[in-house]
Amino acid sequence: MAKLLIVEEALKNRSGHWYEYNRAIVEEARKRGHEVTLLAHREIESEIREELAAEAFFPVTSWDQVYYHPSAWRRYLGILRHNLSIAKLLRKHFKAQSTPYDVVLVPTVVLYHWLAWRWLVWRGAGKWFQRVVLTTRNNNGEYDPESRSHTFNPSAKVLARVLKSFRHSVGSGVVEFASDSSVLCRQYEELCSLPFNPYPHPRPTDHLPIPEKMPRNELVFSALGPPRYEKGSDLIVEAIQQILKEEPGFPGRFVLQWTKPVYSPEGAETTLPKEWENHPKVEVIRESLTSGEYQRRIDETSVILLPYRRSQYHARLSGIVIEAFQSGIPCICISDTWLEGCLSKIGKGSVMEEEAPERLAQAIQTIACELPTYQFSDEEIDSARSAHSPISFLEQLIPS
Repeated sequence: MAKLLIVEEALKNRSGHWYEYNRAIVEEARKRGHEVTLLAHREIESEIREELAAEAFFPVTSWDQVYYHPSAWRRYLGILRHNLSIAKLLRKHFKAQSTPYDVVLVPTVVLYHWLAWRWLVWRGAGKWFQRVVLTTRNNNGEYDPESRSHTFNPSAKVLARVLKSFRHSVGSGVVEFASDSSVLCRQYEELCSLPFNPYPHPRPTDHLPIPEKMPRNELVFSALGPPRYEKGSDLIVEAIQQILKEEPGFPGRFVLQWTKPVYSPEGAETTLPKEWENHPKVEVIRESLTSGEYQRRIDETSVILLPYRRSQYHARLSGIVIEAFQSGIPCICISDTWLEGCLSKIGKGSVMEEEAPERLAQAIQTIACELPTYQFSDEEIDSARSAHSPISFLEQLIPS
């Protein structure tokens, strides 16, 4: 059995991907008899802390905007300060251990972490840990709509130099670079000429029955998860408005999870129409959902709306599209994104070419008429569940 450390500074609550992702790994690893330590944020909710036996450890996360400043040099200084903080905190933790970790998993590595891990690997390889898996989820390049590819800006080229400094550690097997997206892996390999390995998205489904195939009395189009501009939340609002205006008798209703404001890159806010507060065809969820509530919402859904923009999701993974396919729910997404690739491998749904609300409205209306053709077989659901499971993840992370 292995001694495993998971380092996830942003894990505080159920918002975002951190809770579900780490819960799946921790539960499966402990089920297999591995010794697991999970280092999370100091403000982690007590219920989650007890459930995962997590240690409240990191005082601040780079996602808290504490380092944001209009001045570029102040932002760069914040990156250096956070790397130094991570290095100091983890050095203290590692030195307090009686035996080294077999595997250290860092599920979310960004610019605020790479330098720290370069130093920690230099100081601790073979002494504090035997192997480190550094996982990145963020784009390193900017999407070019004309070439439908990506270009590297100056900051990415700086990151490339940091990554290349791991060459010896990667070659010896002490460090493994990873991502949850095979497209991101190819981007990073192009950037630094070092291998990045794609890992499954570890989502447990053993407790979920195969959904029954029965006609739905009402079509439900859902947009779940925190709303954001890059997730096309503004497109969804405008498309629903168009449908309700042009087709009052539309045979379905809409469910939106809207837990925070949504702003465009120019600062324009997308607001929900006031009449939606009591509209018979629109339900707005204002709070975060528990795992059980979230799954219930998926089970009640006919189609998941995922018009995620190419600028961010050409390469980035979306957990909800996997979760939808694992429950036999089709989606509407945009072409030339990771989501379209996932759909072609393990899912079903409609793909939009243009990032426009009228195209999304058209796709919704079309799929509403053709929904039976998007029904999943039991075998297709099983395939989606096995492709992205905690078992598959652990077998890759800690081979037997």
